[in-house]
Amino acid sequence: MKLPAPIFDLAKKHFACHGCWHRLRLIDSPEYQQLRDKCFPKGELWPNGLKAQGEKGCGEDFLRFHRMMIRNFKWVVKDAPAPKYQYLPWTDFPVWVASVLDALDPFYRQTLSQTLEYMIFNDSLDRLGQFIEGEVNDFPHIHFTVHGIVHDYEESHFGKQPESDMGYFETAPCNEHFWGLHGWIDEIYARWQRAHGEAVDQSPMVPNMNKMCPECEDRGGRKEFQNSWLLPWKQYLKVRSA
Repeated sequence: MKLPAPIFDLAKKHFACHGCWHRLRLIDSPEYQQLRDKCFPKGELWPNGLKAQGEKGCGEDFLRFHRMMIRNFKWVVKDAPAPKYQYLPWTDFPVWVASVLDALDPFYRQTLSQTLEYMIFNDSLDRLGQFIEGEVNDFPHIHFTVHGIVHDYEESHFGKQPESDMGYFETAPCNEHFWGLHGWIDEIYARWQRAHGEAVDQSPMVPNMNKMCPECEDRGGRKEFQNSWLLPWKQYLKVRSA
């Protein structure tokens, strides 16, 4: 579901580097590490440098980066002109998402909930983040799975969503469900922090993400990159149906 104006316009403006961030993490190589260090220099969020997906530390990167996105989005919502937009993070999966998960595996949601509860109190933040973001062959791959479910649902019910497609890195932040999903994930992160005695700051913060990626020339334009959430989602469906 495309964000309403003017929230949509502000999301395009402030979250353009989201696609770059994800794509640069897909390949673990010295060349791509140089690109990560150039576009997302070492700093408070990744003091040892932004890690490739699957590397040690990438789970913390995932949670911290999207925490910043959530805080920036809260500022956007608060500061945007009328009509005011009410941001409501998911507290559970919507019925239409849950029905797909149940069809894939009737025990999926129960196993996911039990595993998350254990990890919140008994595992590292990095492993928790990696568990949520996932890989194609690892349970629960919940992150790209939900992105894929939303893409399929909206396309089948409302047609293609070229400006807010949840299946693509670049356009997903312009979709209302992106913020519902990541608000749910961010609360899991916050629960881990509380359980381990860390301070939790989910307050609105002036958008600063584009400053983190000074090399980006494309500020929010749609591009058909091969590496999107649709590829692992379709691959996962193929594996499940085999």
